[in-house]
Amino acid sequence: QGYFARGIEQRLMESGRLSGLPQRNWRAAARAGSLLSLSLCWLERGEKESPRAMDELFRQTVRTG
Repeated sequence: QGYFARGIEQRLMESGRLSGLPQRNWRAAARAGSLLSLSLCWLERGEKESPRAMDELFRQTVRTG
């Protein structure tokens, strides 16, 4: 997820969509995109893990960067 977040952050910077957002918030915007990516992956795989397990995975990913 860190890989996805960095890629999303890079694409957002290149697109200019972050220009109105303070730089310190760019990572948060990328993490939100990372959550979306994780959620879509979970849905596409047939929701084999519980929502609680996916929530914990995302929180753990955000905490460890």
